[in-house]
Amino acid sequence: MAEWVEYLTSDAVSPMTNLRKENGRDKPWNVKYFAIGNENWGCGGNMTDEFYANTMKQYSTFLGNYSGNQLYRVACGPNDYNFSWTETLMKDAGTRAMFQGCLYIIIL
Repeated sequence: MAEWVEYLTSDAVSPMTNLRKENGRDKPWNVKYFAIGNENWGCGGNMTDEFYANTMKQYSTFLGNYSGNQLYRVACGPNDYNFSWTETLMKDAGTRAMFQGCLYIIIL
């Protein structure tokens, strides 16, 4: 994931940016949002809210900001009215730290 974000958003000289240029894109994309997971409570892994929060923190560490591009991390929201899911994400200090004050939860 770290290499994918670098490929997309970095303008530094690196193997990933060289690959992007070889593939026909000289300038990096300005990626604003990066979602971590999709329907993790169901077909995206049948995760519990606690397990998803931990997994989300793990993958968030790979989302670097390159070349002045600020990524906003987007969390997978709950299924239906599962308020426990949202509460778990919001209560976890580590989760909040990963989002640097910018927690977006998509309600499906």
